[in-house]
Amino acid sequence: MDDLDISSTLLSKLYHFGKLIDTTLNIELAPFGLSAAQWGVLAQVRDQPGIAGASIARAAEVSPAAITTMLQRLEHAGLVERRALPQGRIVETYLTPAGQAIVQEADLAVARVEGRVQAAFHSSETQRLFEDLQRVAAVLGPKTNASTKTS
Repeated sequence: MDDLDISSTLLSKLYHFGKLIDTTLNIELAPFGLSAAQWGVLAQVRDQPGIAGASIARAAEVSPAAITTMLQRLEHAGLVERRALPQGRIVETYLTPAGQAIVQEADLAVARVEGRVQAAFHSSETQRLFEDLQRVAAVLGPKTNASTKTS
């Protein structure tokens, strides 16, 4: 079997583009004191006021501990408020007025990046790219034991 040139595989290209997107967003969001991950969490809290950290973690596909640490930092920065429910261990998360203001500004920065990328494509090309990426997601989707079984 020929040696695999990892730099030319589809997965390596997708991985590289993911890192490039993350780096670009981190640069654009730095003036707001946010990382791309923090902006994503703030946007999720904006869209789902009262969301629990565990739900954020599931959506972001990271550990609850990582989200708890991030939420603590965002709370310390005055961007979110966390409220424990009287019963159980659930802690709801809400944006503060400062958090609402910064996420609105950060949204504009992200929209500018989105606009730069979209400008490089015709609308039909963008639609095709979405469809192609959906196919990749379908193939790589929820993990099953089938991919780990041996013959």
